This record gives sequence, structure tokens and C-alpha cells, in this order.
Amino acid sequence: MGKRLNLILSMAATGRSRYSAVMPSDNQPPSDKRRAFQPFRYRQKQSDLAEAIHQRVVKAVDDMRRRMISDENALSYRHGREWSSSHNPETQEFSRFQTASAEAAIPFEHILDHRLSAIPDYVARMVDGLELGFMANLFSLIDATTEKTGNVVRSSGSAAEDFFDMLSKVETGVDRYGRPTMPSFVTSPDNSRRMIQELEAQTEEFHRRVEQLKEQKERDATAREADRVARFRW
Repeated sequence: MGKRLNLILSMAATGRSRYSAVMPSDNQPPSDKRRAFQPFRYRQKQSDLAEAIHQRVVKAVDDMRRRMISDENALSYRHGREWSSSHNPETQEFSRFQTASAEAAIPFEHILDHRLSAIPDYVARMVDGLELGFMANLFSLIDATTEKTGNVVRSSGSAAEDFFDMLSKVETGVDRYGRPTMPSFVTSPDNSRRMIQELEAQTEEFHRRVEQLKEQKERDATAREADRVARFRW
């Protein structure tokens, strides 16, 4: 009959793997063509495989997240689904979890053919799907926050001047050792190439302005950190 059996593993970004399989049956009505299937004779082997794949996905997602958010700024929250900042109680605004999820399928034919690439291919597709959700949530939050605070740079027609304005609006911070850190600039590959080309074509006076601004940002960050540390008793 040439029936197709898909082995499906799906995982939410913050949850556990779900391991199941479906097979269409010609004897069932169109609305009820799913029935349970156990890919292994022993449940423990099934659980071990699902957990091993799950851990590969988790590690790959963590590696992807580190490109945008360092481990020092990645926190675990284990109570409830929303919270408010104690530093700004008058706003009464609550932050909430945003969920990213993805689903990928391994065709049963690939298992019968002993295709060892099926699992890494599945992990790659799962991570790509979770990365899309993560990036969408991240930049949606950044966009909403900057629009609310007014910390937005409108294009002036000059990418170099826009870059300078963006840098001037950023309040730089320090790392765990108190050293000033510069912000990251995230854009598409095409925009990045055009930006770099235009910045490299600027005059020495422009580059001097940028360096002076960076030095001032670093001094301000160092002063804020010194003031913060001085509030603690040692």
C-alpha cells in the first residue's frame, strides 16, 4: 500500500520531549487516522533514546542562546509565569514568559534504511525552529521596550551617522570583573556589509568622534560601577 509512517519528536523550549508516532489507516474515517505506535519493544530504550536526543537539542539551543545572551545574564525562574520589577513598583507592569516551540519528523523509511544522519538532521531542524522563535521573541521585546522609552534612532540617510547616534544612546555596562563592555550590533548580513563599508569610508574626524564617544561611555560605565560597589559594606 506504500503507507508512510512518521516518527515525530517535538519539544518546547522550556519543556520535555514528546515521543510518539502516527500511521494513517485506510480503514479509518478521514477524521480519525491516528493510532498509537511504540517504536521500541522496551519502554526504557524508548525513553533513553528520547532523553539522549533531547539533551542534544538542549545543548545546541544553549549554544545558540550564548551568541545573543551570555551565561551571566541567563537566569532560571521556577515560580509562577509572571513577575514585576521591585525597582519600579509604581508601574505595576508584569513580565511574562514567552514560549518558543518547534516540531520535526523523521520518516520511518529513514529508520528502516539505517540512515544515521536522521538524528543529527532532526536535531538541526529542531534547533533552527527554536532559534526562529527565540529570535522573534527577543527582538519583539527589544522593539517594544525601545519604542516605549523613546530610545530609537530613525534613519537619517547616512548609515555612519545613524551608527554614531545609536552608540550615543546606549548606556554601556561592565562585565563581572568591572571592565567596561561595548554593545553588540545585530543586523542582517547584507546590512552589516553595507554598514562596515560605509564606516570604513568615513573621514578621520568621524573615527575620532567615535573613539572619543567610546572612551566617554567607558568612563561613565566605570563611574557607575564604582558608585554601585560603594553602596555595599565589605
